[in-house]
Amino acid sequence: MPTPWDFLASSASEQQAQQADIRCAATEVALGEHAGRICALLDWGVISARGADAAAFLHSQLSNDIKAMDAASSRLAAYCNPKGRALALLRVLRTDDGLLLLTHRALIDSLIRRLRLFVLRSKVTLDDASEAIAVIGLHGPGVTQPLRQIMGAIPEPVGSVHCVGGVQLIRLSCAPDRFALAVPAGELTGLWSRLAHTLPVVDMEAWQLSEIRAGIPTITPATQEVFVPQMLNLEPLQGISYEKGCYPGQEVIARMHYLGKLKRRMYRLRSQGEATPSPGETVRTAEGGQEAGIVVAAARASQDNHELLAVLRTELADQGELVLNGTPLQLRELPYAFDTESSSS
Repeated sequence: MPTPWDFLASSASEQQAQQADIRCAATEVALGEHAGRICALLDWGVISARGADAAAFLHSQLSNDIKAMDAASSRLAAYCNPKGRALALLRVLRTDDGLLLLTHRALIDSLIRRLRLFVLRSKVTLDDASEAIAVIGLHGPGVTQPLRQIMGAIPEPVGSVHCVGGVQLIRLSCAPDRFALAVPAGELTGLWSRLAHTLPVVDMEAWQLSEIRAGIPTITPATQEVFVPQMLNLEPLQGISYEKGCYPGQEVIARMHYLGKLKRRMYRLRSQGEATPSPGETVRTAEGGQEAGIVVAAARASQDNHELLAVLRTELADQGELVLNGTPLQLRELPYAFDTESSSS
């Protein structure tokens, strides 16, 4: 299946230059915390939603308020089954003729099939736009100057969007700066060349490490229909609206919020060992081997260390020593706070 990124391997010299620039995640430490870097987000896909009812339809399907969005903002949202379990996490953007949903590429086909079941008489069309639009990830303070030169300005509040000629720049987080560029395929080669000439290129594992340190979860095929959005910290990440109308799983999600029944949430942890943990693996207590949680995402941080996000039972995370495949885990801080009244009982 062709992708907008095929140009990276279009010539031997280009491929050699790319391989010379790519840094593995282990060299993130060598690059330094204050360096800027870019990544071809090959595992991100894009769904386009067009039509007069596109915003209203997505508003009725996703966990966040889509109707209130404008072109200068993006929103994180979950798409859930009727039991409130997340089928996908999506970054939603407005365009001139509809909306874009950025999510894990392996989920695109199943999500489109499922969403189309509920279109009924709504005036909306849903298509896989992954061949038409590519996504570039940028992180580190060093990315702001090149982005200003290319885009003229950068969006400041988290979630805000700046658009120039069909290219959309999304602020994902601050301190460190993290952005995503949604780029039409026809613009990708030139834009990538300008950025790669200025900034070091890192691989997908290095980008995943930046996501983990920012506390941003992802849903993959291994973790579909496992977590309620609050377990993935979508409340502090502003991915849930409790004021909007109904959507699949809304009753379960609202009850968990208002009755304070959440007993699991996502934590950031560190482990040692050669093998990188996989999404869906089980975290256990060191004493007794009791199931304590499930890995959401993981990435190599250095030669012998990994960082991961895992949804854990709060009483076990706070009180006991945890292991993954027999390897001890150490808790690390997340860069956002929690509402203890709605998440601790």
